[in-house]
Amino acid sequence: MLSSPIKRLLEQRCKDLCDRLGLAQVYVTHAFGRRRHYLAGYGQPLPSQPEQMPLSPHLVVFWHGELSEQARESLKADLGKLTDFLEQQLVGHGRTDASSPTVENGSVVQP
Repeated sequence: MLSSPIKRLLEQRCKDLCDRLGLAQVYVTHAFGRRRHYLAGYGQPLPSQPEQMPLSPHLVVFWHGELSEQARESLKADLGKLTDFLEQQLVGHGRTDASSPTVENGSVVQP
């Protein structure tokens, strides 16, 4: 589990991304194979399926709204440093094995 300050930081980053990119919702999950564990996010979901993108071997970002390819890269870059920090926190708490990736490419899964 993430500590409260880290969770608030992630929520704030997701809120900033929603505001800047015009998204209805952004959230980050921890991947366990095909399963996803919600870590934190911001916004309200739309009735459509969210889009997703792996951030690291164990973290996936989901969003509701339209993003160009350039905006997707911006989203990934904005979460890059935070992603490295989250990976360290999850490994430090025994929540993930850093040597074995768990994100399955091409799988669309709801958290």
